Amino acid sequence: MKDTILKRTDGPYTYHVFKEVDQDADLSWLTDASRYAGCTTEEIADYMQQDEERLSEYYRGNWYMVGVVCEVSIKTKTNWAVDPVIARSSVWGVESDSDTSYFLTLAEEQIDEAQHDLANLREALVSADYSAK
Repeated sequence: MKDTILKRTDGPYTYHVFKEVDQDADLSWLTDASRYAGCTTEEIADYMQQDEERLSEYYRGNWYMVGVVCEVSIKTKTNWAVDPVIARSSVWGVESDSDTSYFLTLAEEQIDEAQHDLANLREALVSADYSAK
């Protein structure tokens, strides 16, 4: 499932940011008691109950883990049916029921990361072109 968060075009580049179901979700943080260090006994009991309820909701399918993925495609003169994806960045382990504003923040971060990767790719291609001469 690809649930679009945002899509942006900048010159020849299209940034498509979407949510994708995390097929290998790590939920160990919900059962890791070491994160309660420094809490009172009462706080620990309360947090453990909240975590147990959250995990139960997960197994009932009320929420799931996703990745926020940014794929960058480029318009070419070849007029392909689908523009080639030339860069991809992602962050995983995001709760599906997070706020929309959080997903938008992650989307912007992934676009920034993809732009950085594109700059590195351009630099590598220019270097490869000059070294081939």
